[in-house]
Amino acid sequence: MKACKYKVTNTSIITSFLELGVAMEDLLDIYDKMIGKSTRMWLNKGNEFHLIESTANFVNYFIKNMTITNSQVKRKIIMKCQDVISKCLTTLFSKPNSGDLEREITNLRSIQSILNRM
Repeated sequence: MKACKYKVTNTSIITSFLELGVAMEDLLDIYDKMIGKSTRMWLNKGNEFHLIESTANFVNYFIKNMTITNSQVKRKIIMKCQDVISKCLTTLFSKPNSGDLEREITNLRSIQSILNRM
């Protein structure tokens, strides 16, 4: 919530958790659960799309820094990423149109395309 309030990206949060030994899959599960909740509280903190932007940033971080060698685990995480991005898109499609909304949808579709090619 503080990251949203102060308009900070979640990259340092991601790297901190990973350095502490939290598995990528576990972090992804946390983002997945948060996306399933109401996003209304983020609007009160200044950016109703903060959680979706943070989730997109997390998935991009995974794509760019993937060091998983076990192909089964890698595939499982990719599939989970696809599910989470789909949830984000579903959330956005339920919102009234705006310029920010279109930018977020375009970004998520781009990520979705990359995941589909992995």
